[in-house]
Amino acid sequence: MLKRSGGATYLFAAEMRAGSTAAPSLCAISPRPRTAEVIGENRGISVKSGVFKDDFANYGIHLYRITQ
Repeated sequence: MLKRSGGATYLFAAEMRAGSTAAPSLCAISPRPRTAEVIGENRGISVKSGVFKDDFANYGIHLYRITQ
């Protein structure tokens, strides 16, 4: 799910099954280089050409904030 609020884009992503999977590509809807802050995890991921990748645990959930 993707939402925009207060000049930032928020992306809510979930792994919907058990077992290891390849890191999915997530679209950040911004062609310019950015950093996706992983909310509550004290880390960021580089966004290049509007796309970034992250790892998910079984049924894992990540919340991202990308500022404009």
